Amino acid sequence: MADSNKSTAGIHYDQSTSEAYSLYRPLWTDTIVGRVMDYVGEKLPGPPTQAIDVGCGTGQFTTMLAPYFQRVIGLDPSPYQVENANKGCVPPNVTYQVGNAEKLPVPNDSADLVTAATAAHWFDMNDFYKESARILRPNGCLAVLYYDVIPDIHGSSNGDAIKRLLDEYFILLQDRNMWVEPAETNYVTHFARDVDAPFPKPFVDYTREDSLDIKKDISVSEILGYVKSWSSTGNLMKTCSDAGSILERLESSLRALWPDSHLITVTHPVWVRMARKS
Repeated sequence: MADSNKSTAGIHYDQSTSEAYSLYRPLWTDTIVGRVMDYVGEKLPGPPTQAIDVGCGTGQFTTMLAPYFQRVIGLDPSPYQVENANKGCVPPNVTYQVGNAEKLPVPNDSADLVTAATAAHWFDMNDFYKESARILRPNGCLAVLYYDVIPDIHGSSNGDAIKRLLDEYFILLQDRNMWVEPAETNYVTHFARDVDAPFPKPFVDYTREDSLDIKKDISVSEILGYVKSWSSTGNLMKTCSDAGSILERLESSLRALWPDSHLITVTHPVWVRMARKS
């Protein structure tokens, strides 16, 4: 992959999309982070000191690591994401900075954990694996996490119809190539839920966890905000003259099925892939 295409998430998250990302993305749970830290505890000979969260976005996963480490660094290629991360409640041992997955601004053998939470589809994976191996100490761990973009809908007789509308919008974005390279190809090749490819050497003791999820009661306004946090929606709004009418139709159709005063339970299935550096 040419250098100009690396960590292209930085060019797809503008201020508006990043603000929606900060407000409406699903929040990781203590159980999910605990599963990662259980694995780290099994593999490290001593207490962990530093974690690097790559493609940190606005810090949803980064802040969850703070209680377990002396220092946590969140890196993202988008200055808007880093700016919005710093607007949140930042623990004193967490810092954010602009940085690419393919050239991590971190010294050799200095990290106990590298994470990528719904981010690695943007990376040049060969370079990311090499850089993760470079900065991890021996027995340090790499964890890549994902959740389903379209959640399962519960607690509504209109659940199937709501999910169908979201699926149709997602497919429209695919048909218009709004899920840009390398993100879509990388995701399908490496990270889709039905793919199970161990990390390359020097990573060993590969494991995968599929029993986790993120569950939340949300309003129709929140699901619309979540859709607007997608980089693909940002691309649609920037490149397609009919983007406004598409989003208006989606909003009208969803509101017809989902009164704004009514909260509906949504569940994002989560899968986590982990390994340690030998």
